[in-house]
Amino acid sequence: MAENELKRLQQRISDLETELKVKDGDLGLFKDEIVKLNIRLMKLIEKITAEITTATSIHKILVPTEIPNIPGFDFSTKFEASSISGGDYYDIFELENKFRFGVILSSSSNYGMSSLLLAIFLKLSGQMEAKRGSAAHKIMEMVAGEVVRNLKDSQIVETSSVFYGSVDRRRFDFDFCHVGNIEAIHFKYGADSLDRLEAAGDMFTKNFKTPLVSQTISLNPRDRVILCSPGVFDAKNASGEGFGLDRLYKVVIENSKAATHDLRNEIFYQIKKFSGEQELTRDLTVLVMEVQDRVIKLAHN
Repeated sequence: MAENELKRLQQRISDLETELKVKDGDLGLFKDEIVKLNIRLMKLIEKITAEITTATSIHKILVPTEIPNIPGFDFSTKFEASSISGGDYYDIFELENKFRFGVILSSSSNYGMSSLLLAIFLKLSGQMEAKRGSAAHKIMEMVAGEVVRNLKDSQIVETSSVFYGSVDRRRFDFDFCHVGNIEAIHFKYGADSLDRLEAAGDMFTKNFKTPLVSQTISLNPRDRVILCSPGVFDAKNASGEGFGLDRLYKVVIENSKAATHDLRNEIFYQIKKFSGEQELTRDLTVLVMEVQDRVIKLAHN
């Protein structure tokens, strides 16, 4: 009996050793496959990084470096690209009507969507000029129509927030319309209060159908309009907490008497201080527009 038990144990040990050799062989194959997959993954990461770097470089070139000199107004802008995702674009441009100028800030879910918007802006620039007397929402409806038309067959969920406004320098009225998550703030000098310029609807997508409306505010000397892309208040710290709107409002209020460039720089400084070494997950854009102290509201012809 003992001999039989011994033989069974020896056979079991032999079987286990055989299974172990097979598993070792399988493990070796798995290790080889993992190495191959890691190599492919690294190459893919390098390719994506190169594509993002190229897109970011192109995007930086497209972002304006010079702002037109518009009597009665002071501007300060800053753009910082993210290496992860982005698609911010802004512009301040004079219209043929010397008494009006326009402001655009857009922020997209990716560089592809941003490029599409830029192409749309360029395509519609002539029509926008022809409709320079139109309300802001009419311009935005034109942009929305082009976005929907170009994205209707896309299988990817792409989104974009857009702010468009125009200023009448005779009355200092600011007519605007925006969709999505652009943070638009009107700082009223003297009252030292902030008013949020509310969005007319959700972000542009291929299914966008929201009716758009314009809003108009009156600007007085030393008033400011501050536009911030979502990357500003979405910036994260090491704990994953977002910079948020409350911190942004606090910076704007505490620097209400600072120059426009100083306010802009302080916003970026506070974001960097809050985020620490965390990489930007989205582009950052801040645009500050201030009415200068000595302005005269001109009568309409």
